[in-house]
Amino acid sequence: MQVLLTSDSTNAGTVLALLEFAPTDASSLMHTLRELSTQSASAREVARGAANGNELRFVARVALKDAGCHLGEDDTGTSVIYCDLTPSTWDEVTSLLEPFSRRQATHAHQYLSEHGPITWIASTDSTW
Repeated sequence: MQVLLTSDSTNAGTVLALLEFAPTDASSLMHTLRELSTQSASAREVARGAANGNELRFVARVALKDAGCHLGEDDTGTSVIYCDLTPSTWDEVTSLLEPFSRRQATHAHQYLSEHGPITWIASTDSTW
């Protein structure tokens, strides 16, 4: 899986894309997000990637209210995409990932969250 933070001219916003998203990636992410939806965890690092040549972390967190995904920094100055959603919304995102846990014969993509200033998407290849 590749993690890409980019501008999308058709969406007129910033997109966090999980590309080359394989069934094993989906299964692993679903397991992580279930921990958030059941509140057995309050935050989990989901992925690492790069943006403009700099390291980028993607952290999913449980929130009281859906705030979506937004860019911030951690204590070391590393760029972090924080995605703050309620347990029930994490459960919905997990459901959206379920089809990706099976091998796709053709291209497939899914918008996972459009809350907040950054849209989050998964794609089986490098397009959406």
